[in-house]
Amino acid sequence: MGSLFCLVTLATVIGGQEPAPGPAQARRLTLVYTVNNFGATDPMGCPHKILHDGGLSRRMTCVRQLEAAEGPILLVDGGSTLFSEAEKAPDADREKLLLKAEYICEAYSRMGYKAMAVGTADLLLGIAELSHIAGRAKFPFLCANLETPTGMPFKASTVVEVAGLRVGIVGLLVDTIGKVYLEKNVPGGKVLPAIDTARKLVGELRGKVDLVVVLSHNPQNLNRRLAKDVEGIDIIVDPSIEYGNSHTRVQETDWEETVGRTLILRSDGNGAAFGVLEIELRKAGSGMGSRIRLNALEEAVKNGSASDDDKAELADLQGRNLCVLRRLPLAPHYSDDLEGSDLAEAFRKEADVAKVPAKPAAAARDSYITSDVCKDCHEKQYTNWMGTKHFKALDGVMASGAGRKVECLHCHTTGYGPAFVDPNEAKTFAGIQCEACHGTKQDHLKDPAANHFGPISESSCLPCHNEDVTKKDFSYFSSLRRIQCPSGK
Repeated sequence: MGSLFCLVTLATVIGGQEPAPGPAQARRLTLVYTVNNFGATDPMGCPHKILHDGGLSRRMTCVRQLEAAEGPILLVDGGSTLFSEAEKAPDADREKLLLKAEYICEAYSRMGYKAMAVGTADLLLGIAELSHIAGRAKFPFLCANLETPTGMPFKASTVVEVAGLRVGIVGLLVDTIGKVYLEKNVPGGKVLPAIDTARKLVGELRGKVDLVVVLSHNPQNLNRRLAKDVEGIDIIVDPSIEYGNSHTRVQETDWEETVGRTLILRSDGNGAAFGVLEIELRKAGSGMGSRIRLNALEEAVKNGSASDDDKAELADLQGRNLCVLRRLPLAPHYSDDLEGSDLAEAFRKEADVAKVPAKPAAAARDSYITSDVCKDCHEKQYTNWMGTKHFKALDGVMASGAGRKVECLHCHTTGYGPAFVDPNEAKTFAGIQCEACHGTKQDHLKDPAANHFGPISESSCLPCHNEDVTKKDFSYFSSLRRIQCPSGK
């Protein structure tokens, strides 16, 4: 399968006693997930590279776009979200770290996260501070196996209903956490065995929900045992901890792994990507299987090349829930959400981020003039633009059937995010229009002489014309000659 983020979209609900329905009857889910944010709020990456991925404001843009394109989503986080992996927070930094954690929590609340597991790094400032932060959140912090002298500080699980589907979510902390670290940050606390805890909770949830998701902030080997030994887990979000270390960048082939009937999901950390899992829920409790693999086996049977083992595998997959995973890197072509930018500014000023006013999606729509208006005064430039690939940039996307994919619309339209999020509105902003290169300046219509658009620069092109996106080298100056507008009227 490919790779994606944690979302959930659904249709009709079918009784659990019925035979496994075919694809036309399947209920649809989109699960979008993150893990190992490690306190990241801004784009992260190699300091020697011009472009970096991630950032809370970009993530807010992407969530709005996913909801507009794919319907209601289930958004969850696998833990180690608020702080880095430092073993100790310097006293001088504690207040700043607390403010950053509150900012992350507020941004997550506004994005619509439904649950977050407590990871090892989240305990950095101590249980009292983490409980304070959790109290500000509009979603539960989940941790089923952390016990303190006064009881369980966080919810063990939650049940979320999305468009008629019920999803049970369980949170687990690593049960091999260092004793010194635990005693320092959770005095008198103990971590119960993850597998025993999961077996009890999953058993209680199964039969009451359509899908069970475990946010298990444990090493890979334990999560594989969890999938093997605990019946009824459909999906595990895994932090990719191996030999005691977390991998903040995950090889594409390691984003997903199937153990028995359980799908284990991983993702890049530092907020650099979303994982998007598209699910066809056929029958609760039937486990997860690859839609892509099923299609390949069906084709093999059709053309007569399937072995007996292939046919047996196909029969097994036909009885499972099916899914496809997409990797969704939060690359620079994702624009910053305006509300997200306001939250970032409040955080920089050490103001209360909770008091930042909400802004609707596509709040900057009125700032975009669009090329159809520009041509009234700049007919020569408009005619020249019509002869470039920029003009027809959306055509290929629409022809391929990818016209609702957020991954594609950014580089094939203008203003996706600030001006529109609904793919049905893409026609108005189709192609790489004037404002994609020159920026916006609404007052230009009122007084052109006093409100000139600025010249373009390489930074205008690189978010889309870079090797990570196009898989091709890009020469700014030679490319500019091919699309440059003529001077004069």
